[in-house]
Amino acid sequence: MTKSFSNGDLPNDLINLRDAARLAGDVHPTTIRRWIGRNMLKAYRRGPSRLLYVSRDELVALTQPVESGGAA
Repeated sequence: MTKSFSNGDLPNDLINLRDAARLAGDVHPTTIRRWIGRNMLKAYRRGPSRLLYVSRDELVALTQPVESGGAA
């Protein structure tokens, strides 16, 4: 899901898809787009730009490994 906000309403930790892909373990930026398309990750636009950004904190939370020993 892509959200458009005025710059004052945007999360302050936005990163572009290329940087997000690196942070997620060197996946392809298309993988980040797929996660956005599957509503696993929110996407944002800054102003009239067509570029997509994601929240670094949301990405880190998504890519954390599941701890073993818990119920599945």
